[in-house]
Amino acid sequence: MEEAFRFADELGPFKLVHIQRPTIGLKAVVAIDNVACGPAIGGVRMASDVSTEEAYRLARAMTFKNAAAGLPHGGGKSVIFADPGCVKTRKLSENGASEANFFASPSL
Repeated sequence: MEEAFRFADELGPFKLVHIQRPTIGLKAVVAIDNVACGPAIGGVRMASDVSTEEAYRLARAMTFKNAAAGLPHGGGKSVIFADPGCVKTRKLSENGASEANFFASPSL
C-alpha cells in the first residue's frame, strides 16, 4: 500500500488515476497535483515509455509553473502509454482526453 503513496507530500498529488480500456488499447495516467489556487491545468504527453512517476512530476511542474505565472490554477498532466506514430493515435487521444476530463472533476 505504501507504494501507492510514494509521491505524496504536503502539496499533493490531489488525485492520481490509472485508466485502462482494453477494448481500444488505452492505458493512461491522470495526475492532478494541486488545486489550492484553482482547477488544475496541464496537458497530455503520449509516448511508449511514459510512467506514473513522469505524470506526477510533470503535474508538479505545472503546479509551480502556474503559480509562478500568477495563474488561478493548479497543476495537472495526463500521460497516454502509446506510440504517437501508431494508427490509433487519434482515437486514443480522444478517449484519453474524455477519461481525463471525467477524472479531473474535483467532485470525484
